[in-house]
Amino acid sequence: MTRRKILWLCSWYPGKTDPFNGDFIQRHARAAAIYCDIHVIHLAPVTEKPEAGYEQEWKQENGLTEQLVYYYKSESAIGKFLAHYRWLSLYKKLLRDYIRKHGKPDLVHVQIPMKAGIPALWLEKHFRIPFLITEHWGIYNDVAEDRFRLRSPLFRYFTRRIFSKATAFISVSRFLAEGVNQQVIRKEYKVIPNVTDTRFFNFKEKEEGAFRFIHVSNMVPLKNAEGILRAFSTLQKEYPDITLQMVGDREPAIREFAARLVQFQEAYNLPVKLPMKKWQKPCSRPIASYSSVISKIHPV
Repeated sequence: MTRRKILWLCSWYPGKTDPFNGDFIQRHARAAAIYCDIHVIHLAPVTEKPEAGYEQEWKQENGLTEQLVYYYKSESAIGKFLAHYRWLSLYKKLLRDYIRKHGKPDLVHVQIPMKAGIPALWLEKHFRIPFLITEHWGIYNDVAEDRFRLRSPLFRYFTRRIFSKATAFISVSRFLAEGVNQQVIRKEYKVIPNVTDTRFFNFKEKEEGAFRFIHVSNMVPLKNAEGILRAFSTLQKEYPDITLQMVGDREPAIREFAARLVQFQEAYNLPVKLPMKKWQKPCSRPIASYSSVISKIHPV
């Protein structure tokens, strides 16, 4: 079977400015690269201006090419305004360079519609290259502090346009997809969960002992870390031997909240960084679903 060329335009992706930004997208890319040639483009702002205006970081491994581009973004109000035009102009240049070198991709895959879906609209208009989208962002509800309905009119306009022009819509959960259908646009979708490395994440029999809960996230309000702590505090009164480990906090607020719960002062542990292990083998079921979506859009 001929390997398809899939160009990924990623709104989030891990890089030197944030090693955990969309790390689940990177795992998906590594898994999909078993079957397709995946080329990732991700642009990230930096506050120190590179000599050439932007700098690039390239990584290639097992069918996956990662092109991470860092561009200058001033912290001033006008600098932030100009940064968007600098970002879009640079994105168009990178896409032209890609097509000049590799030819047109078979398909464009947008990870998180805003903002990487904007250059995908440009590609679709000028080069007639179809694109699909995968949404991860949990903003399509009435709970998140940065929810879709509170976003600017421009943000909502481009989000709707990107969804309407997409050839296919993938969501990491049914709840998120239904939120999009209720608040953005009615669109058929397919759920493909985030992938895990089953070499490290699998069931193993072990001797009975104290039960341990583990929660891994960036602990933004949507993750409800405080609610998890309150629930665990209540449960621990009945089962004093249980433990909870939370991984990935970026701000001290969650630690301070935990410290206020007396039960956690000795049993609660919240590392600053998420331990990283070498990725080796993906879970095959979600990627089989991904391959079927690609085949429907771009048959061999």
